[in-house]
Amino acid sequence: MQGKASIQSEFLPLAKFINESFNVRTINILYDRTENGNHARFNICFETESEKQQFNSTDGSFSFDRLKQNRIAEKYRAITGSAEPVWVFFSAFEPIAKTEANESISSSKIIQLKKELNHPDLWEISRLFAYTTFFVYTDEQLKEYSKSSVRKIWADRYFELLEPHDEFGYFNRETFSILMDSKENLDKNYQGNWYYYYK
Repeated sequence: MQGKASIQSEFLPLAKFINESFNVRTINILYDRTENGNHARFNICFETESEKQQFNSTDGSFSFDRLKQNRIAEKYRAITGSAEPVWVFFSAFEPIAKTEANESISSSKIIQLKKELNHPDLWEISRLFAYTTFFVYTDEQLKEYSKSSVRKIWADRYFELLEPHDEFGYFNRETFSILMDSKENLDKNYQGNWYYYYK
């Protein structure tokens, strides 16, 4: 996406097939082999999460669509004349870029934001990957603030920190939102443990 690399020439016909067959934009195809060396492995990289989701299974198993995997593997074998087993999986650049942007905000900036907001019911601001959760103290406060103007104010201020790190413009203010939760929930249901909360 930064123009520092491109799809290897031998994989361009496969990328063209994927793009034309599924109406997506393949930005890279990464090739390696499984640990035992018995299978070729292809990571088909798309730009957006919505493109990747087209290849998810619809049976609720959180796996990939086997028919689409097999169709791409068969095309690779047809192009190369290979008969070896091929494992195909899919990834997207967008969630990685969002995570990197969010995690690029320094802890000191988060602490400073909390001080500037200076709200007595704001307990903590916690981040994981591309998501940010503002914690109030009680479940009652959570109900009060989840649908209030306070939530929008907090989201606006957080977005001001986030935007300079969003190199590819995947966040926009119209759709950006913070998550909200309570310390009470963390303590009661997760023993006050961040590991259990985010597990």
